[in-house]
Amino acid sequence: MNLESLLEYLFPVIFILVVLATKLAEARLKKSTSESKNKEQGLSLPTTEDIREEIQKKILERRKQNAPDTHNSPTKQQEDLSTGNYYALKLQKERERVEKTLQAARKAREQHPINKKHLSQKTSTARIRNSLKTPQLARNAYLYHEIFACPVGLRREGVIVPSWKL
Repeated sequence: MNLESLLEYLFPVIFILVVLATKLAEARLKKSTSESKNKEQGLSLPTTEDIREEIQKKILERRKQNAPDTHNSPTKQQEDLSTGNYYALKLQKERERVEKTLQAARKAREQHPINKKHLSQKTSTARIRNSLKTPQLARNAYLYHEIFACPVGLRREGVIVPSWKL
């Protein structure tokens, strides 16, 4: 290996290293200047602990504002729970919700009656005959059979045998 071929490989590697080093130096310089500006202005980035404490304080303030001043008297939910009415009320609400859903379903059925023509084709043979009325549909059916049926090499004596049992 001669010196020229070695230099051919080394120059691009050295060039890339120099570019990366300058980018890294620029990033460090920007970071140090922004930190020094923040220190000069008296700004400091809040830590996660500071943020958590602020959030907890706000939550406590909101709870105090929204909470009634009846610490000694039990709430309605606690009273219902102690008397056993809580579960009965919950069950009643659930029944009302289910009843509303059933009523909405009944209305939807009345507004959109079921297609009678579709119900008249109960047998599978009638549906098959309907789907093969035109030559194009018959061609499509034959093509689907060739695609999804048993491969030609596995057919017995060239007879088309379905790969499923009818």
